[in-house]
Amino acid sequence: MSQTKPLMSARIAPQIAAYKADLPQTLIMHGEPGVGLRAIAEWLAGDDGEIIEPTTTKTSKTLAIRIETIRELYEQTRSRRGRQIIVLDDAELLTASAQHAFLKLLEEPNEQVHFILVTSQLDQLLPTVRSRAAEVHIPRLEPTTFAAHLDTLRIDDTVRRQIEFVAAGRPELAKQLVDDSERREQLAATMRYARDFIGIDRYQSAIIAARFATSRDKALQLIDAAIAIASHSLQRTPTSDIVVLLRRLDDAHAALRANAQPRLQLMRIVVQ
Repeated sequence: MSQTKPLMSARIAPQIAAYKADLPQTLIMHGEPGVGLRAIAEWLAGDDGEIIEPTTTKTSKTLAIRIETIRELYEQTRSRRGRQIIVLDDAELLTASAQHAFLKLLEEPNEQVHFILVTSQLDQLLPTVRSRAAEVHIPRLEPTTFAAHLDTLRIDDTVRRQIEFVAAGRPELAKQLVDDSERREQLAATMRYARDFIGIDRYQSAIIAARFATSRDKALQLIDAAIAIASHSLQRTPTSDIVVLLRRLDDAHAALRANAQPRLQLMRIVVQ
């Protein structure tokens, strides 16, 4: 596991440092994709850490953390001596049965075993799991800290502007985009569409909604980008209209994660 302290917002650094010194038995770390959740979790875990990731099976190509993995983990934590820190990456992909099995681990605590659950979708975890854990939200980096980070990446001005616009305070996403020009261009295009989507031209907004309503993933990408743009605007010029917009975007995002119909959710944003 990484021994190098990862980048994180100054707002959360003291709390993470406290967890490094005294880790809760179970900690849920949540935040947007790309903010560096896993890097922080690995640093907290240190040499005692072990990563559990979602996998596919011969019969299912869907990524998930299944009940069989949790049962194996239960046996491991009972048979292995010494301090163990288990990081469950993408914990929102724990199946319902796996989460119920995981509760058994939490209800029969071993003082030498700690769990760190990493997720960008906190609402996918059972309330009973969350009630047995400490929670910490990892925000984006402050603009000055993120700018200083980009200075270290040795990229040309054009690429820097793209990453600054697309990643906007998310160091892990910035790292991924440095060498992936195709993804960088795709995300930049989505951000441009999102800016028009939440603009004043409702006809244009409806056209963009139709373009991104073809799949739930595309709709979520559009809303993620719109939330990023609106949040940035709120920091610069706080208005009640932006607050209302962000609430609508957040509601649509939550509904889509709960398998709501993409076209309906996007059009609700347009017409409200």
